[in-house]
Amino acid sequence: MSINTSHNNLYTYRAPHDPRSQQRNLDTLYSMLGLKQPTTYKDTRDLILAAPSADDVALRLAYAAYETDNPKKLVADAIKELQAAQAAEALKDAFLRAERTAGNTTIGNLVDQGVEDTREAFEKDTRALIEAATHLDATTPLDAEAAVALDAGVHLTTARGILARLGTYASIHTHAGANTGAPSHLTQILPIIELPEIVKEQVYRTPTEADPTANPNDIKGTLTVRQLGRDAQSNIDDTIIGIARGDYEGVTFRFGTRGEANRNGSVIRNAYVKDVIDNKRASFGY
Repeated sequence: MSINTSHNNLYTYRAPHDPRSQQRNLDTLYSMLGLKQPTTYKDTRDLILAAPSADDVALRLAYAAYETDNPKKLVADAIKELQAAQAAEALKDAFLRAERTAGNTTIGNLVDQGVEDTREAFEKDTRALIEAATHLDATTPLDAEAAVALDAGVHLTTARGILARLGTYASIHTHAGANTGAPSHLTQILPIIELPEIVKEQVYRTPTEADPTANPNDIKGTLTVRQLGRDAQSNIDDTIIGIARGDYEGVTFRFGTRGEANRNGSVIRNAYVKDVIDNKRASFGY
């Protein structure tokens, strides 16, 4: 597949760095799809953080002091408001200290529930992308002029919109595949794809053949993943279009659970780590 390297990415993976950012990414996904949040966490947090502070109450009192017809009542009411505001500030501080602990405990299950709740929408989006991809230019699928020449403007619009949405799906997952030797852009799409079988390549310690690989018949999926990684690093959007077209045998779309995304991150290492083995001749003492 020829990869164009000349445009900004539509697919954007926003890696969550803590439970709170992961919760925000989940909120964004549910909002994008118009789905009801599975918890009242966001609404509760917003209410806690929006409560007026003691300074807010004092400032309002200072302005009201110029206009009130009943200073005594104003002050009495303000004292009650100030007490409530001070309690709200204490609650806010305590909540912000405690939410990380609560998030660490609950976010994993919420992510898996998010996958379950949104997988139908994901599959609908990827089916639409697969259909759109068949109409786009083979070399520059996201080029507007090429799409117009093919009378594929509607399909280009569909593809561009779905690429942006796919990044929102993926971003509910923490980063998988770090420190595996895989290109960074490949690891960014691991939450939304299923990989072919990856077998670690074995290479001879002192190759006597032009091809040093000892198990060439076993590593078809491995070589496919390496090509996928090279292409993704050059242009992640065009590569996702290539997946939609079936350019990478055995690579398909799947919105994975935490376990599936992490498993992708683990097995991807086998595509980039090689086992060095002794030559057959050497092992028999020749």
